[in-house]
Amino acid sequence: MTLPLAPPPVGAPPVGVAVVGIGADGRAAMAPDAGQVAAAASLRHVADAVLAGERPDDGIAEARESLAVIDAPYRSAATGDVVAVEAPENERTL
Repeated sequence: MTLPLAPPPVGAPPVGVAVVGIGADGRAAMAPDAGQVAAAASLRHVADAVLAGERPDDGIAEARESLAVIDAPYRSAATGDVVAVEAPENERTL
């Protein structure tokens, strides 16, 4: 199911930018969105590894696990139900 995209609210920061604080003058201080920065760095790493003939740090299994976590709240919002995310087969510990 594809969720329709609504236009951003009036006065919202541009896509890829996050508000990091409000100055004394009441204006929002902006910075690159951390999620956008992390995604760009991850994709850059994968592209560099593939071009160098190497294996990226994370493989398809890790990507699948990440996407399941990212997708769960969207499915929950669409259905109104709690969406369980399965633990990975090779559960890693930090």
